[in-house]
Amino acid sequence: MVRNFDSGDKHITKRLIFKRSINMKYCVNSKCGAENPDNANFCRKCGSELRHEQFETLEFTASLRRNLFTSETGRLCINSTNVVFRPSSLSNKMLKQSERRFDIKDIIGYSKGTFTSLTIYLYGRDPFLLAVFKKDAIINALETRRVAYFKSVGVEAPKLQV
Repeated sequence: MVRNFDSGDKHITKRLIFKRSINMKYCVNSKCGAENPDNANFCRKCGSELRHEQFETLEFTASLRRNLFTSETGRLCINSTNVVFRPSSLSNKMLKQSERRFDIKDIIGYSKGTFTSLTIYLYGRDPFLLAVFKKDAIINALETRRVAYFKSVGVEAPKLQV
């Protein structure tokens, strides 16, 4: 099941956009992230071992800031193990290549700026700069999944550095 969180005029509306099997399996390989059938034990794309998704996939309307003057509007999709920013640009011929992806386990901190600004700091990568509504909902979803990931591999989740 995917939930879509968009902003209305003054009210934030929440609506169900389509149903997806809650038992869908996702590849845990950070470079793959492919969806697989419920009965699969290994990824059909890369061969990595699979595990059941523990959380529903969430989608948020967001803008990814490239620099001070440039941003790209799209969808921020959060599943059990990773986050994908999918741009909504119709002129982009290579839409799949322009997706930005990171693993939830790589999050080392968050910073809420003024108005809609949210920065997600990542281990070994540049920060993920977003303009979003529902900053707290996004942080809560990411932090819940981050802690659950480390618990599933038998390790205590590292403390956030930022």
